Amino acid sequence: MVSESSLGQFARAIPPRGRYRHGFRIVEEYSRVKDETTVRVDVGRIRYGQRGQVACIYTHQGSSPCPPRGVVIPIVSETASWRYRNYADAGYVTLTWLLNGNSRINVDSSNLQWDGSVLRGYVVELVYWYATLDEFLQLVNANTIEFCLCNDELVVSKKNLEALRDAASRMRP
Repeated sequence: MVSESSLGQFARAIPPRGRYRHGFRIVEEYSRVKDETTVRVDVGRIRYGQRGQVACIYTHQGSSPCPPRGVVIPIVSETASWRYRNYADAGYVTLTWLLNGNSRINVDSSNLQWDGSVLRGYVVELVYWYATLDEFLQLVNANTIEFCLCNDELVVSKKNLEALRDAASRMRP
């Protein structure tokens, strides 16, 4: 069992366990074969034209909660045509986070990956950011989050931010 003291430098940054109001689904799945637990924010079906839903996925050893090494942050967009594919094809997907209106995280493009699918009359695009635990905790501890993905400036909703905090709180024993 992981103790509170074993959280080390991240103990203060990991949000407390509790009730978070957000409407997103947090999924925790334990694999007995791999002896690891995956935690993810399921943003569900996003509305047509909606851009910038921010999810997270992380895996830790065993069934007892503990901080992971890093967190995958998928940014999901659903639009009529490709918005980020041309940037991805050119190797120039960019991502900058603005926390509380003054603190920035400039993401190195080597930590980003693009994926997309054509569905019936629209496309779904995902840009994955491979964040360190420290970077993820900076996000969830912010009061407001804005970000620029390629040329699109977007805002993380309060409910979306609460879902990320809820997922982060599950790192606590």
